[in-house]
Amino acid sequence: MFVVPGEPVTWKRPKQGRNRSTGAVFRYSDKGQELQKDRVRAAARNAGIRKTITGPVHLQLAFYRGHGKATDLSAGDLDNLEKLVKDALNRLAYVDDSQVVRVEKWKDVEPGNPRTEVTIWEIE
Repeated sequence: MFVVPGEPVTWKRPKQGRNRSTGAVFRYSDKGQELQKDRVRAAARNAGIRKTITGPVHLQLAFYRGHGKATDLSAGDLDNLEKLVKDALNRLAYVDDSQVVRVEKWKDVEPGNPRTEVTIWEIE
């Protein structure tokens, strides 16, 4: 298990823009989302995750916000919280997030201690 300190962040669909001078279309991701992915990867490496799992994977994800109510529906979609963590762990904890065949996940509130807890098992 490893812990990512700070408020959990949801995955957001990349946005699209257009270069004014050339008219070329480009896509870009939310900066907060990319920073959170970096934090997830760093926490995984600091926890000693070095071996990439090649078989089926079981994930357990707990998202703790630092304020509000656990039942607050505007506090981030649980599926999008999961997606950000799964994407961040691609090619680090496992080859691809399509290997994840079992997920346990929940969100809750713990004032003063926002975090994401991640546990990964290889299914034998």
